[in-house]
Amino acid sequence: MSSDSQSSQKLHALDLPEIRLLIARFLTKQELAQCILVSQKWSLGFLPLYWRHVDISLHKLARCHASTLQRQGHHVRILSAGRIEDTSVFNQPSVSLVQELDVMTCASRYQVDGGRGCLKEIVERNKASLAKLIWRCYGRDSIVGRPYRIWADMLEGLGNLVTLDLSNWSMTGLEFKEVLRNCPALKSLTLEASEEVSLSTAEGLIDDTTTDTDGAGCKGAEVLSARKEEFRHYGLERLEFVGNVIPSFLRYVPRIKHLTLRHFLHRDFGEMKDLLRKSPAGTLGELTHLTVLTGCSSSSSFMALINAIPQLVYFYGDVPPEVLDDFLELIIQKHWQTIEHLILRDDPYNSPRFHFNFWRFFECCPQLVTLHIPFSLKDCVTWTSASPDIGSQDPVLRLFEPSKEWVCHDLKSLYLRIKDMDPMKPMDQITFDLCLDRVFASKVKRDQTKRTRSLLERMIFERLSGLEKLEKLNIGSIWYKYNQPTSPHTNTQH
Repeated sequence: MSSDSQSSQKLHALDLPEIRLLIARFLTKQELAQCILVSQKWSLGFLPLYWRHVDISLHKLARCHASTLQRQGHHVRILSAGRIEDTSVFNQPSVSLVQELDVMTCASRYQVDGGRGCLKEIVERNKASLAKLIWRCYGRDSIVGRPYRIWADMLEGLGNLVTLDLSNWSMTGLEFKEVLRNCPALKSLTLEASEEVSLSTAEGLIDDTTTDTDGAGCKGAEVLSARKEEFRHYGLERLEFVGNVIPSFLRYVPRIKHLTLRHFLHRDFGEMKDLLRKSPAGTLGELTHLTVLTGCSSSSSFMALINAIPQLVYFYGDVPPEVLDDFLELIIQKHWQTIEHLILRDDPYNSPRFHFNFWRFFECCPQLVTLHIPFSLKDCVTWTSASPDIGSQDPVLRLFEPSKEWVCHDLKSLYLRIKDMDPMKPMDQITFDLCLDRVFASKVKRDQTKRTRSLLERMIFERLSGLEKLEKLNIGSIWYKYNQPTSPHTNTQH
């Protein structure tokens, strides 16, 4: 065979299905549609990716015909649906391999199916492949004045479900446990419910439903009680509460690693405190990441929650102002070896005042990567009495020991209102000088010795300049981004 005939049979890179699949990940729906029309070979390669993710909106319903879905429905893996009424076109045998489903139902007392429509059939058909389900409820029950009760039986048989998001539902503790039993592989659960998810309610429902029809009512109650106590869901690792819920059932999910609490009813942590007091060991034994986006009416309950965590790695959220000093002290005393991210939320309407020596975080926490304390630091400084002239005095930190070295060499993001510490000399120049340190080599840095600095500003600048991995800094005004420091060693060529 001649060389010309061999070269004519060489494949182009785009003829390889692996290359086409890689390129298709970065194309839009319109671009995928154009690729399908190029050739039959391209159509076979790009058609499954075109139908992989279907996002339904009102103005696109006409494009999803039932006849087309009968041929291409087996390619659908991600279905982002609107209302369940608009999703009925996907209720057919060809759509049976969906892995992610996002749907909203309009609950109703006056419909036989409660407003679920064809959702039960879609979930049943895809239960073997479904790994993520986001199920939102629209509307409230006007008779009882709360969201509708959830249908826990909808989740029966979802053995491969990993992520579940339930929004705007009413749920009792018994229904919560039924959800967990139906989803043994569940790892992440987001729950928004208005009714208290309380085990006491669940236990009462179990006792009430036990009848003594055959003379063995007491024995049946014992069996149910033992079964209730034995239930644990060991696979759930991430749990997020949204709405007015009280997490008194945490002992049934003992391996939670990420816990997010939002908007508690009346900011009540009371049941949390009672739970930790009754079973302090094992309740939060593996929790490492805590997010608290709600106020707390009882500071002692909040501190009991923090104290119950054996190894805290991540904290983000609100801290009661009256225990802010105690909270920071507890972090250093108990979690100094593990804490990596400590991010406190700023409250513009209630900025707490504290006297904590925050430099101890730099001296005691070697794993620290992110530190955000967005509160005024005016109360963390005091004035020396070396000079009778108040205006000439330098502020020095209370309890600060400059002899200690900083151990947080991996710190990347820092937010401290250092600017508020010296009312006489705002320290905005620190951020600019640090930027020069990162941009220029040490030989070409400008001479800083001629610039007049206060004792506090000089100390802070010297310490911050030693944080070589620092990428973001905010001292009270805006965020500054920094490059990695330039190495002083440069190669010279002759």
